[in-house]
Amino acid sequence: TVIARKEVQLSGGVINTPQLLMLSGIGAPDELAAHGIQTRVNLPAVGKNLQDHVSVILMYRRRGPGPFLHNMRADRIGLDFAKTYLTGRGFSGDVPGG
Repeated sequence: TVIARKEVQLSGGVINTPQLLMLSGIGAPDELAAHGIQTRVNLPAVGKNLQDHVSVILMYRRRGPGPFLHNMRADRIGLDFAKTYLTGRGFSGDVPGG
């Protein structure tokens, strides 16, 4: 058992926070009523506009060093920073992950 003297903020991430709010009675009254939950705060936006952010990790082996290591030399990257700053294009403006 936990007793709070003031307030408690509970977060469950992108997916579970709206669920926790709705289970607590915060959300669209018609949707809460459909699940037998009493509305405490009429806030229809809770749980809406959720968008997936797809993320894929690819792992592979190269036979040679490839362009990333080729361009990451100190003499090349310094010049490329300037090129990217001036033109908006260049290796340092699009560094691959991994």
